[in-house]
Amino acid sequence: MTDEQKIFDEILAGLTTVLEDLLKENFVEAKEIKSDTPLVGEGGLLSSFLVTVLVVAAEGWIEERYGKSVLLSEDPAVLEPEGPLGDLQRLARYFSEAIQRQGK
Repeated sequence: MTDEQKIFDEILAGLTTVLEDLLKENFVEAKEIKSDTPLVGEGGLLSSFLVTVLVVAAEGWIEERYGKSVLLSEDPAVLEPEGPLGDLQRLARYFSEAIQRQGK
């Protein structure tokens, strides 16, 4: 397994835990969360409020775990239809690539 894949897998697992905790804390019933579960848009799991909370929590988790500041909230790509908030896999890929660009 490459370092890039290892980081991606670790981020995906971490973001899944962050999302599960967020949903429990906000009394949101969710079926099994998969990497391709839609987060926003039609059929999305999260309200606009919870999207904001997820972004802040994810940024904090990334900084705590990797010591890297990745500010998704400041990236215009976040609003694109195929952007990083589409599902957990895209979000994990976004953070993984940002960490790689900053150097491990």
